[in-house]
Amino acid sequence: VADGLRALVDLDVDRAAVLASRALDAFGPHRPSLRETVELVADRARDDALAAALIERFVSAGAKAGERPHLLVRLAALRSRLGDGDGEAIAYARALREGLEPAEIEGRTGVLRERVRTSDGLLAVLDIEARLAQASSDRERAWNALRAYGAALADLAGDLRGAAQAFVVAARIVPERGPRFIAADLRELAGADAALTAILGVLETESDPRIAGVLAEEGSRAALGASQPGRAFALAKLALEMLPDHTDALEMAELGAAMDGRPADVSPVYEGVA
Repeated sequence: VADGLRALVDLDVDRAAVLASRALDAFGPHRPSLRETVELVADRARDDALAAALIERFVSAGAKAGERPHLLVRLAALRSRLGDGDGEAIAYARALREGLEPAEIEGRTGVLRERVRTSDGLLAVLDIEARLAQASSDRERAWNALRAYGAALADLAGDLRGAAQAFVVAARIVPERGPRFIAADLRELAGADAALTAILGVLETESDPRIAGVLAEEGSRAALGASQPGRAFALAKLALEMLPDHTDALEMAELGAAMDGRPADVSPVYEGVA
């Protein structure tokens, strides 16, 4: 197939591009000879869509980890030439996730914001801005960018757990504001029930005991707001195990136990914090 395409490209470049696309669909991007030939045909035909399809298929189907970041940068450039601002932003965001150095695309976000047209494109731009901000020494910039990305994940994609994870990263960067803002943002975005679910999802994997403790405390508050006193008590108790000096958590443990009809359950908690 590759040899036939190489011969055809000298005779009828447009026909070669059509058949190269079909060959890519039929055989995939695994064979180096076919990849090189499709790339040659795309270049000769000036077919950016074919070149982009080749890279997308190759990145998804076996490109080595070290190759992927710069392949995705090439894909972003092709998407830009095709007038696809959303695809360009998505490719750059993925390149950063794959390990591209943020400095390589610093300064691109202003242009990308003007070019995106869909919620997926906007999410990609906000993801890029958050990653660039984290790589800077500006804590305020990182805090704001991560909160903006988290809010967009919740609002545009319905991804509250992803939003909570972005907020936790912000809390690590600016710990004096910390997890209390996470819970407040989540409650404002989605209400007590959904906020509680998102907090519990993040709490399962949080390794920092102080962040985990405040998350548990705020989860207890959200559980009370969601009329789940038993869960509120359990979360307040967990918070006190990590942060025994937090009187708010103790009050919520008392309230949760009382609302659940089990006030005696607070006695061991008192002993634990004494």
